[in-house]
Amino acid sequence: LDRRYVTRTDGQGRYEFPSVGAGGHLIEVSSDNVPLPWSPVLRDPMKTVILVRQTQSLDFAVQRER
Repeated sequence: LDRRYVTRTDGQGRYEFPSVGAGGHLIEVSSDNVPLPWSPVLRDPMKTVILVRQTQSLDFAVQRER
């Protein structure tokens, strides 16, 4: 998150960043941390805007490398 904070997914692929301040943020998946043979489809950070007391959900597609 914002190239400053890191988290890991749980067993179902969910992740969270608790106590994120309101405003614009960038979130990205590091391809080095995706287990082989998978890789992220999009490599660029995604922009998101968090409003006060809001929960935001973002999904990242991964694909199996051949």
